[in-house]
Amino acid sequence: MNSTANLARFTAIGVSAVWAAVLFFTGLDLDWEIRRWLAYLPSAVGLLVVAFDLWLWKIPGVSKATGRPHLYGTWRATLTPNPNSRIPEGGNWQPTGALVIEQTFWTTAVRLHTDQSTSASTTAAITSAPDSKQSKNLYFTYANRARQEHNERSYPHHGTTLLHVTGLKPTRLDGTYWTDRLTSGDIAIQRVNSKVDLSAADALAAVRQQDQS
Repeated sequence: MNSTANLARFTAIGVSAVWAAVLFFTGLDLDWEIRRWLAYLPSAVGLLVVAFDLWLWKIPGVSKATGRPHLYGTWRATLTPNPNSRIPEGGNWQPTGALVIEQTFWTTAVRLHTDQSTSASTTAAITSAPDSKQSKNLYFTYANRARQEHNERSYPHHGTTLLHVTGLKPTRLDGTYWTDRLTSGDIAIQRVNSKVDLSAADALAAVRQQDQS
């Protein structure tokens, strides 16, 4: 279990413990107004936790305190396969695409769109780099499916990607990837915008527009 999941659980346990302690030590004969506010406390804390997960963690001061990088958005991705990769005949040896990262404080999801296929993460996590206090790593495993016109050449496959993250609001990331089709290589991404609700076509169009500017 990662540290952020632990934090969420400990927060919930702590709030419940405080609430139970207040009820116990104040006795049963509580003022009606106090009872009313105590009844609202768990709901209020729950809403606060949700707001933190979705929005509050992005506030500059909070973001700096937690050390959680802002990776959400659409990125231009360039893949450079290892020369020994077993890429099928007719495959692209240096594909570019649109990588979309959806992110809350406790969750991360990644999609990679190219002209030939789409990959979607099955698991994703942001972890601390063991050799740096300023850097983190974004790991994700994914399932890839080709467009129907390329399906006979490019069968569904799975893979894993590691991206190195430095700073709270990086504009460029690089890393490596490897797949169960015996392919591997380097990946570099550059931020295009902060949108996460783009379709595959719109995300690719945003990347092309940046290339032309």
